[in-house]
Amino acid sequence: MEIATQLAPAPIADDSGIRLTVSHVEFVGLDGRGIADWRARRAPLGMSAYQYRLFCRSLFLAAQADRMKDLDARLKGSAAAFYSGRHKSLPMTWSEFVNSLAQALGRTPTPSEVHQLSERVQRFQSFQGQPRRCPFDSMLKLQLHTDRSDYDIQLSSKEIESLVVQKKPEAKPRDARAVRAEVVNLILG
Repeated sequence: MEIATQLAPAPIADDSGIRLTVSHVEFVGLDGRGIADWRARRAPLGMSAYQYRLFCRSLFLAAQADRMKDLDARLKGSAAAFYSGRHKSLPMTWSEFVNSLAQALGRTPTPSEVHQLSERVQRFQSFQGQPRRCPFDSMLKLQLHTDRSDYDIQLSSKEIESLVVQKKPEAKPRDARAVRAEVVNLILG
């Protein structure tokens, strides 16, 4: 086998095997620089390398201010993998698209809004295969969400777990959901 083949980056695809295309990338508003920074792990999708360095620095300084020594922070979700996980499927049928639009609007869409959605969906579906999972920012570009894709940060730390158990003894260390909820409350509250 050739060395060049081994060194070539793996194709980007969702879990159904639909490969990422230039059209998909352009549809969600990303450019070559953003993809290059993402591939090289210089930045997640939607952030410049500079913004990501600032983000990492602020996270590091916050952990340092809280005297966290064993913090493991990992970026997850579509900003890290281009496609969302199995828990966030892209609408596949026309009725799913219209229902998603109604949910985003908080009301029944007007005929004009449905027509505009049809144009966006046709453009998106005209590309080489429609992925099953949501590409980064696709729901915003389809106007099925009002916000950009978020940044999922997974924090792991024995120190955080100990703090939660101290503040809430009934939260067992193995009860991951209770610990996560309590960590969010500690951070926000």
